[in-house]
Amino acid sequence: MPFVCTRAKSCSYRAGNRAHLYTGVSQGLFPDGVTGTATSIGGPAIALLFQREPPAVMRSTLSVFFFVGVILSLSGLGISGSLSRESWAVALVLAPGVVAGMLVGRAVRDRIHRDAFRAGVLLVCTASAVTLLIRSLA
Repeated sequence: MPFVCTRAKSCSYRAGNRAHLYTGVSQGLFPDGVTGTATSIGGPAIALLFQREPPAVMRSTLSVFFFVGVILSLSGLGISGSLSRESWAVALVLAPGVVAGMLVGRAVRDRIHRDAFRAGVLLVCTASAVTLLIRSLA
């Protein structure tokens, strides 16, 4: 994961450079999907890739990325027999929080300045990396 984050940071997307975008997404998608499923920390590589984009672009890109990633992760976990009734019960308990977060996000998204949004994204990516390091060392 640190390699993926470092790689994504070094090739942050610039508008108008589609080859660069496709290269970055293809390099980040598979490793991030694997590490996201294995460690429950997904998304930082793509978030870092789009860190200099407007918040609306980053939000929409991450939404699609997470949607596809969740479908692939659930499919893989389902095929391997790793999804239990308890997993679905926990998902149902957590679902209202997801809906609440979506509603709060819609209410505040236009009030957050671009630089503050970028700082928040970098803070979450850093926290994810630190969490992964702590988990790996424990």
